[in-house]
Amino acid sequence: MFHLTFIGTTDLILGYGHSTPATWGGKTFCMFYALAGIPLGLVVFQSIGERLNTFVAFVLKNLKKGVGMRNTEVSETNLICLISILSTVVMTTGAAAFSKYERWDYFDSFYYCFITLTTIGNG
Repeated sequence: MFHLTFIGTTDLILGYGHSTPATWGGKTFCMFYALAGIPLGLVVFQSIGERLNTFVAFVLKNLKKGVGMRNTEVSETNLICLISILSTVVMTTGAAAFSKYERWDYFDSFYYCFITLTTIGNG
């Protein structure tokens, strides 16, 4: 199970630094693995993003029709607003969960969620 965590951390460029290879061979393998895995991961994320974008646009268009709006076109502004709202909800909900279950200060929990979800890592 540990190797899956390490592979995910490497491919997703999270970089928390909790697990690092110690040997010369392990470090070399990690660099070559990252050279292949990171671009492939980005392609997968782009593909998933395009499909989610198409699905969300379809849902928004039908919601606009259902409400009786004349203009049912879904603009980039509509999508950006929706994604901003959903991202805020995910981060604040995650921060509340970490604050409760880990007994962290809410700000520290929010900071952790922000740093993690933006893949900054700071490890």
